[in-house]
Amino acid sequence: LRTRRAVRSITHDQIHGYPQALEEWTFDTFLDHVAPEHRDRIDASFRQCVATGEGEFGCRIIRAGALSGWIWSRGRVVRDAAGEPVRVVGIVMDVTRHKVEEQAIALERRRRGTFVSTLAHELRQPLSALLAAVEVVRLAPDSVPARRATDVMKRQIAQMNRVVEDLMDATRWAQGKVTLQMHRLDLRNVISDAALDVSSAVAERGHTLEVSTAAEGLWIDGDAQRLQQVLSNLLRNAVKYTEPGGRIAVGCGAAGAHVVLRVSDTGCGIEADALPHVFELY
Repeated sequence: LRTRRAVRSITHDQIHGYPQALEEWTFDTFLDHVAPEHRDRIDASFRQCVATGEGEFGCRIIRAGALSGWIWSRGRVVRDAAGEPVRVVGIVMDVTRHKVEEQAIALERRRRGTFVSTLAHELRQPLSALLAAVEVVRLAPDSVPARRATDVMKRQIAQMNRVVEDLMDATRWAQGKVTLQMHRLDLRNVISDAALDVSSAVAERGHTLEVSTAAEGLWIDGDAQRLQQVLSNLLRNAVKYTEPGGRIAVGCGAAGAHVVLRVSDTGCGIEADALPHVFELY
């Protein structure tokens, strides 16, 4: 403790990114490798260890070469005959892999939490409309408003059914049980069906939906149901995240041996940090 120098194995220095042991390692050398956001805490933890006789801590380090890692350390104080602290003996472990796995689990939990929250919102909206419509029918079962309420219930039940189907599809994808029913089809028909699927939502939000396709058939080998599902989801997201009165456009055309399908809107778009995860289930 007086010299602040450390006696250690080569493994210790390798944990900090050095293939060979350094000539000298001091507590200040160690602090220089501790990530800035943890430095004050680790300095305080070491002082507390000296004062109390033992301690442990974990922190992020910046290895040689600027690579990041995580360590865990535990130590105890050795005292002289007079009871004064003379050295600290302990261990340092590389826990980078464990920390990365821990962070991945935490991220997965947050994603699942977001998924559940979104699902609850998607179910709550049609349920609220259903409750209101049921009340109208109860109060005036043979009236015009009751007939309108019945139409509302049909639409909301269909929406809830779609949410359930999406959940089942997610489970099938996760288990690798989804198979594609491939056959020859005209992609223009898929676009037409998907546009019709969202037409009422487009009208309710006051959007303009523009569809532009080739005059001749756009023949491809594909699964019509899955293609319509993908396109309908894209269009529903465009409707949902575009401010009222916005513009949504669907374009499709041949590009050599391929067919290119584009969906654009005047909405807020997807946040940059979310783009790498758009095709993940949760």
